[in-house]
Parts: sequence; C-alpha cells; structure tokens
Amino acid sequence: VYRARQEAMARDVALKILRPERAFDAQAKQRFVREAKALSLLTSPHTVTVFDFGEIPDPVAAPDDPAAETSLYLAMEMLEGEALGARLKRE
Repeated sequence: VYRARQEAMARDVALKILRPERAFDAQAKQRFVREAKALSLLTSPHTVTVFDFGEIPDPVAAPDDPAAETSLYLAMEMLEGEALGARLKRE
C-alpha cells in the first residue's frame, strides 16, 4: 500500500497495488476485482471509502505487447494512525 496524490481532487489516497507476480492466476484477479466492487459499495464510518480500482499496464512494456502484464490497483481513503505492525508489537 502506497500513499499517492489524487491531483484532480487535491487529496491523498491509499493506493493498494497487486503486482502480476502476486496475482497467481485469473481466479486471484477475479477475487481482487470482486472484493474491490464489494468494498466500493460499503458506506460506513467503520470502513474506508474506495474511490477507484482497475488495472495499470506495465510501464516498461511495449504498448502493443499482448503479453505485457498488468498490476491491479485499489485507490481508497487515506487514514492516518498507527501502523498495524506497531500496534501488534505494542499490544
């Protein structure tokens, strides 16, 4: 997960990227898309807001290469707070 800037909206977002080597097969990609769609429908003070999701082409691949891999991304609300790893160590 990365901090990114959505310039058009002047806000920071959390950008989760699923790289091709982590999306082991078509089923893993389908699961990611299904979860992204489900998250985007949630509206609760206990969940983050999903702004966008989709695929990012490999920036070093030729634009017309049909074998070029893509990464999946999920852009969501950026929350400030304690990192989970730090919290687990503390607790």
